[in-house]
Amino acid sequence: WNNPVTLQAFLQVVFRQDYGWLPTVVVDKSVRFIVLKQYFLYLYRELTILGVLGIVVGIIVSFRGKRGIVFPISLLLGAFLFGPFFYFYGASPSFDAMSDGAREKFIASSSIFLILFLPFGMEKVSGVLQGLLQKSGSSVSRMIIYSRTVSVFFCLLPFILFFQNITLLDLRTPAMLTKVLAQDILMTLPKNTVLIAQHDNVLFPVWYMEYALGVRSDVYATLPGELKDLASRGMLKLSPNEVTAVLNEIGRASCRERV
Repeated sequence: WNNPVTLQAFLQVVFRQDYGWLPTVVVDKSVRFIVLKQYFLYLYRELTILGVLGIVVGIIVSFRGKRGIVFPISLLLGAFLFGPFFYFYGASPSFDAMSDGAREKFIASSSIFLILFLPFGMEKVSGVLQGLLQKSGSSVSRMIIYSRTVSVFFCLLPFILFFQNITLLDLRTPAMLTKVLAQDILMTLPKNTVLIAQHDNVLFPVWYMEYALGVRSDVYATLPGELKDLASRGMLKLSPNEVTAVLNEIGRASCRERV
């Protein structure tokens, strides 16, 4: 992504400044905390109460286990950087479903690190249950049945998530909608136009129409961050500062229209 061979370019990739999702206006801290709260609510709904409890138990077990603290700290750091950090860092008022969808990508990225704690939580719950049954004088066969019954509840989690989301899954309609969207955008542009897409949800369908289907290859579609890079390399008539000023004005005008 933008050939990050220098420290500045690397930091630009790390902080996703070219991703097209960062706020174009100054965001108050109260708004950032509201957006951060949305992250945890989304995460709770995606993992369900059963998954959250299993993950919490797994985190506690990982810190108290013999594996050391490097493993759990690494996973928690990954979950933090991919989730709460970027939600707070890139917080902005949500104007539409598309911006919400862009932020939900970070939930999937961060939840992967958290889900890795789930097996440790399942193992701990099963072990505690076996210990309680052993103290109560239950037979070995009964202990195995009870512990496996508890494990089955955790194994049901993927199926619960599947049936919760199957009604929202439609692989055909979104594909057709993005194709129609890209066609409508390209067919209304004059020849040799530079199209500045707000985010990749618009850019990728346009690129597909241009490069895969050969529609309106005269249009140069890009993200705002790419324009800054082109200006810094002297490939545009505008300077990087002038490009930044123009993009900021476009962002402010867009926010005013939505409000």
